[in-house]
Amino acid sequence: MGDTPSVAFLLRGTADDPTQDSWGGRFVKKDGRPSWWLDDPDPTLQEADRPGAKTVNKWRQDYLRDWQMRMERCLGPKPK
Repeated sequence: MGDTPSVAFLLRGTADDPTQDSWGGRFVKKDGRPSWWLDDPDPTLQEADRPGAKTVNKWRQDYLRDWQMRMERCLGPKPK
């Protein structure tokens, strides 16, 4: 997506280096493909059958807590 580098820069991580941790995960370059990146296949980063899942999930509580606060704001003030 064209706006992904901009969003990635604002959220977390280094948009120019997908090998570093970021909100979208960590990736490795596929051999022989100049623009092909895959989820980091390190077995310690796998959850179930999803390689690299732990590189995204480590921020799960943070982004879900942020989402919860935003949704609570949408409800308006709590009744007294």
